[in-house]
Amino acid sequence: MMRRQKISIHKEKNKRSRDFVKSLEQYDLFAQPLPSFTLNGKEKVTSNAGLCFSFLVLVTMLIFAMSRLPFLIAKKNPLQTQYVDVDVYTNKDIVSFNETADFNIAFSVVGYQDRQLKDNPDYVWWDVFLKESIDGIQTKKPLKFDKCVEEDWERFDAEPSDRKAFDRLKEKDVLFCLAPEDQQDHNLEIFGKDDTEDYRRLEMNLMACEDARQNCTKTKQEMLEYLGPLDLVIVYTSTSLAARKFKDPVNRSIKISNQQIDYEKPNFMHSKLQQTILEDDVNFFVQGIETEYVFWDLDRGLPEISSLVHYQTGEYKITGMEILGSFDVIRINRETYSLLQFLGDLGGLYDAIFFTGVFVLAHINEISLF
Repeated sequence: MMRRQKISIHKEKNKRSRDFVKSLEQYDLFAQPLPSFTLNGKEKVTSNAGLCFSFLVLVTMLIFAMSRLPFLIAKKNPLQTQYVDVDVYTNKDIVSFNETADFNIAFSVVGYQDRQLKDNPDYVWWDVFLKESIDGIQTKKPLKFDKCVEEDWERFDAEPSDRKAFDRLKEKDVLFCLAPEDQQDHNLEIFGKDDTEDYRRLEMNLMACEDARQNCTKTKQEMLEYLGPLDLVIVYTSTSLAARKFKDPVNRSIKISNQQIDYEKPNFMHSKLQQTILEDDVNFFVQGIETEYVFWDLDRGLPEISSLVHYQTGEYKITGMEILGSFDVIRINRETYSLLQFLGDLGGLYDAIFFTGVFVLAHINEISLF
């Protein structure tokens, strides 16, 4: 009796093991189907619901393909990746305003409310120069400047981003431009930065009249009353990237920068000429262009305190701007919508809809079988 019970228990365990293995067989990805049979001459079981869903899949795929084709053909909305390549340049690399950066600048200080030029020599004077430091020895080369004329604006060779504001400045005749001889020769070259031993930078400073240089008769209070609230106006050529424009993506324009001065807040602009390089990925499946765009733009930076806050008997500046070259390079890579991405999107959409249909219609087809 005991022997029979042991045999029965053993058979029951074997049956459970076989059932467990059979339950796992449904997950065999490499299982082969048995020879098929037909039912009333049909090899598949169909339904009206399955037919409607099939047409829905085809229509959805067609609509999706038509919506994505313009991006593939016209190269719309390229994918843009941007990063900063640090310390590409050294203090030995020279940036020329004309040859390298194709950069032009005009400057002025006007009343914040009346927009009148503040250049009365009894109160203020402009100090425009290249400051150079080589092996610790500093030198200063003054630059010539005068009121901007049409010949100066021709060198800018761009359209203003704000035409009305630009025309108002020209009409009031309040802007100064560097002399053509200083623009055309090699004087307008900058290199290095302040924390390096060797550098050369451009400075444009509005200085207060002081007895040591001009025979000033005005007091500090009279000077402040003459100046009142001020605006530092910088007009410069700007080259920027139209990220979504695939062909000819670089836009050149004339921009106007206004920095309000109230003598107690930062108002001295520490700026850099920043290089940007635009590259496009090009291969058999990605539509791109092989042209590399290199352009420069003015990074105005954050205003710093001017020395007028700390009034002294010697020279001091009311406001101003300095321009150095940036050691870093902004690199932008663009990639358009490719053929592989288009086919992948179509395949992914089809799989999603198809397996949803399989899950929904499986029971309907089983019912229609009977």
